[in-house]
Amino acid sequence: MSAQVEGTPVDRDAVRDGVIDIIRGYAKVKELSAATQLDKIGVDSFDFVEIVFKIEEKYGVEIDYNANASFSDISTVGLLADKVVALVEAKKTA
Repeated sequence: MSAQVEGTPVDRDAVRDGVIDIIRGYAKVKELSAATQLDKIGVDSFDFVEIVFKIEEKYGVEIDYNANASFSDISTVGLLADKVVALVEAKKTA
């Protein structure tokens, strides 16, 4: 189920908070913010795939996380949230 309603603006803060909440369920660090480096949250590759699946499910988007995709240059929680916002906005205009 998508967390966004068609025709309404994307709430960037809500998406960022939602992404942080999803990551928090897997992270091995206590402090987690938009500035937190993804490679410092202590998740293995399986956990990261689970995080991506949960984000996709929550926001009704598909995240391409292949090594050759633009997703590979996302280094922080905030940049991941920004990517999700862009995907949600693109979906709404499609």
